[in-house]
Amino acid sequence: MNITRRSVLSAAAGAVITPVVASPATALSSAVPDWAAFDRAVTGPVHRPGSTGYASGKLIFNTRYDGATPLAVVRPSGQADIQQTLAFARRYGLKVSARAGGHSYVGASAASGTIVLDLRGMAWKPVVTGSSAQIFAGSTLYPVKSALAAHGLAIPTGTCPTVGAAGLSTGGGIGVESRRWGMTCGRVTSMTVVTGSVAALRISPSSHPELFWALRGGGGSSAAIVTSMTFAAHRATSKGTFRLTFPSSGTSMQRYLAGNYSRWRTVRSTYDPRGVIAAPIAV
Repeated sequence: MNITRRSVLSAAAGAVITPVVASPATALSSAVPDWAAFDRAVTGPVHRPGSTGYASGKLIFNTRYDGATPLAVVRPSGQADIQQTLAFARRYGLKVSARAGGHSYVGASAASGTIVLDLRGMAWKPVVTGSSAQIFAGSTLYPVKSALAAHGLAIPTGTCPTVGAAGLSTGGGIGVESRRWGMTCGRVTSMTVVTGSVAALRISPSSHPELFWALRGGGGSSAAIVTSMTFAAHRATSKGTFRLTFPSSGTSMQRYLAGNYSRWRTVRSTYDPRGVIAAPIAV
């Protein structure tokens, strides 16, 4: 059968995505959410507008969205808090957004009118077994890379140290080692997730394969909330770096690039099995 991410996500809409928002048939959309009861039901902090921690809790990397007004920012202490949050959202017909590194350029990490699940409280140290590494949802790249390096291991990622590992992996993940080791999502072998129906699942190519396929680069928390990911790490290797600069005296960068456009266009770079890039002409 020929399947695409679009068909999987469309088919899953009733079973996975819609319950995160909550369907009118089950949600008490006309009722006023009982935030006090919800606060008692979870162990992690719940920040509501005007409370201490709300203003800082909703800030993400892109300052364009500093004015976002989520309904609440919840920092779960574990899977049970995530399940309680999704059950609460389902009951009252509320939307949920997930945040780890907070690098969503469209502000999805702290969308207005949603309950933000701030997963940074679940940034536990990676569990490394052989060449396998379990990384938790709140982790950002710097502590992940540091922990793996202590074992002589790495996973292919970008270079920004504060990007969330979960958002990067569920969104794809192109980085400086992609030519050799592939995308970040391609190294994921399994995940633990909580779906909109509040089910906690371990997914992999052999367990809930359609959901695993969709989440591994196909859209992140639009299908489920990821709580951890297991990666097939590769051996860490030494890197070479270089800096490309443009002349600033006598001409502008724009004029320089425009004047040399035909030369840039004809560059045909290659790389050998070690990942070394070679450009056949100088530019």
